[in-house]
Amino acid sequence: VSSAHPDQVCLTWGGDPTTTMSLQWRTDESVGEGWVEYHLGDGPPEAQRVEEVKAVLSDELLVNDPTVHRFTATVEGLQPDTAYAY
Repeated sequence: VSSAHPDQVCLTWGGDPTTTMSLQWRTDESVGEGWVEYHLGDGPPEAQRVEEVKAVLSDELLVNDPTVHRFTATVEGLQPDTAYAY
């Protein structure tokens, strides 16, 4: 069952995999917006923020979770072969 806390977090890419990173996550319908904050893994924690794109998924045949929010945020302009924290 979904909740207000993100779950089903998935990390992938959306373009050139050496310079982009896409994150997806799910919440219940009480969460209206989201974002990803990231910074260099070994650098100062001065995070940059990327806003999300929200999709509302509904399936009236599901008893426990008929409506959830699926968020996607894509970070671009990353440095190749570099660790990031998000």
